[in-house]
Amino acid sequence: MIKTKLRAILEERLKSDCTVYQMKRLYPGYEGKIKYVIVTALSPEAFRIRYYVFFPDSEEYELLTPEQGEPIKDFDRNNEKYDKRQERRGILYSIDDEDFEEHHPEMIGQDPADDVLKKYIIRCMWEQIYKLPQTQQRHLIKYYIFGVPIKQIADEEGVDYSSVYLTIQAAIHRLQRYFQFEKF
Repeated sequence: MIKTKLRAILEERLKSDCTVYQMKRLYPGYEGKIKYVIVTALSPEAFRIRYYVFFPDSEEYELLTPEQGEPIKDFDRNNEKYDKRQERRGILYSIDDEDFEEHHPEMIGQDPADDVLKKYIIRCMWEQIYKLPQTQQRHLIKYYIFGVPIKQIADEEGVDYSSVYLTIQAAIHRLQRYFQFEKF
């Protein structure tokens, strides 16, 4: 009974004097002799005298000063914030997860070859647009590139709405015919 109370008192004092980290928790897969990293302001001698009950073997722990232990505390604080943020936002898969790509395909980077092909197709498209008759070219660019409504194009050029519409359709038909036979 007395041993249990004494141990509880020592544990409370240990918590107030030190922060104990398990090496396996800090470094998953760690297999070394040192089992604990202890951050404390106590001198090594004072620590050994006070907490010999918990750590009889001095080779199984490493003492760090509070300044040396600050990066570990920062790392723990940041991990806690990250975990809380994930819980709060309901993020089920992190970037580190194997399942991330499966559940978020939109976040996966494009293959550089796809970018090259896309640029090539766009260049071919512009080359074909510049080969169109002047009226088709002008109407197509105003409508699709600048977003000008067909009615406004017709009013600006003083022509009928249907003629602008038919001109754009003819231009699209020519481009479709070119890309139908082009091998990419």
